[in-house]
Amino acid sequence: MKNNTVVITSTTCVTSLAEDPMNLWEELSKGNIGIDKLKKFDNNSYSCGFGGIASDFNFRNINVIGKNIMNRTNQLEFYSVMKAFQNTNFSENSLESCNLYLGNHIINIDTETMEIMIKLCYENDNINFSKLGTNLKSMSPLNGVKLLPTTPSHFIAKENNIHGKGDVVYSSEISGLLSLMLAFNEICSGNVDMAVVASSYNPFTPHEFLWLCDQGLIKKTSPDDDSKKLVFPFDRKHNGMIYSEGSAALILESEESAKKNGRKILAYIDGASSNIFAGETFYSLSKKGFSENINSTLENSNIKKENIDVIFSNAPSYPSWDDAELEVILDIWNENQVIISNSKSYLGFTGPVSGIIDCILSIISMNKNKYLPINNFEEASAKFEGKEKQYINCISKKDLKRSLITSAGIGGAYSSVCLRGGNVK
Repeated sequence: MKNNTVVITSTTCVTSLAEDPMNLWEELSKGNIGIDKLKKFDNNSYSCGFGGIASDFNFRNINVIGKNIMNRTNQLEFYSVMKAFQNTNFSENSLESCNLYLGNHIINIDTETMEIMIKLCYENDNINFSKLGTNLKSMSPLNGVKLLPTTPSHFIAKENNIHGKGDVVYSSEISGLLSLMLAFNEICSGNVDMAVVASSYNPFTPHEFLWLCDQGLIKKTSPDDDSKKLVFPFDRKHNGMIYSEGSAALILESEESAKKNGRKILAYIDGASSNIFAGETFYSLSKKGFSENINSTLENSNIKKENIDVIFSNAPSYPSWDDAELEVILDIWNENQVIISNSKSYLGFTGPVSGIIDCILSIISMNKNKYLPINNFEEASAKFEGKEKQYINCISKKDLKRSLITSAGIGGAYSSVCLRGGNVK
């Protein structure tokens, strides 16, 4: 079996702070925060009134057929993929053989819509969802089901004639890194030379945001809260997530293809893994889950733990999730020096996009040999006895050559990837 070396040759993102990776890095380096008050959600109806909005994002000038039926999630993802292609020269022939992997969040369907679906699809005491195809016109254009046939894959494939073997992957918060892993495996095996990996997230439709508020994961806020003091990854003051919208895209290639076409190699992918370890509840993440996933990724990457220089952590400021991940990192690395970084304290939690954004930031971090400190961190829970301080916001003279990016979410899902710095400084 062929075993290609897989590299990343293009990156792009849209966030509440910037629409370009380098501009985003500069904003983060200045300590700027992409979280603000959500004007359309009042605290009387929603427990949280803050989030990250890409307010400068404008899709009006994008010339593409069908944009009038795209929702904001479609627009964000389409834009990121187009920018990723524009950043590097690709021929039409290469695009025709390019696989497409989209890792997006599950669509939450409201009760009324579900009742309509059941009514339309009920057949012989069973629910036959295949009947939806002929009944879509009977449903409201603004509900979750209507969005299914307008996934960004349709627009991206149509515009660029990309019709590879890749699937659209829906797997909650880890689907961004899961899509990267699937693309990596296909290129590594020699099935394709190139693939685009992208993810998009917009949690700010009224029903979606209310659902998030009701689950207890989101932080409860008041109008007088300071937007800069809401997210506390790993810190003992962590008490809930702040959600944000965004999108990101990566282009993966075999090293042979990248060099043949004269493209810059931004990073090498050493390996990845994705696992499900069901916890006590649907919302539980466990020490076992993080440990098994991280160790699996290190094994798949064929590297030792001491070779990891920086970890871009999942920690979204939800206490049990943060503590489980931190405990595993301290157990695995023990006395080995590793730097723990995190982007959520600046950007909020962008669901499945977070993992890809952290890949982009880790690439810049390695190529600049600088790490991103964790904002709003003072000390972790008392049970850690201050041991975390040698890993978080510490002084280190290590060269940042390899990074580990972790992603996890509801359903007991875990995914991580190891990256190695490229040849761009």
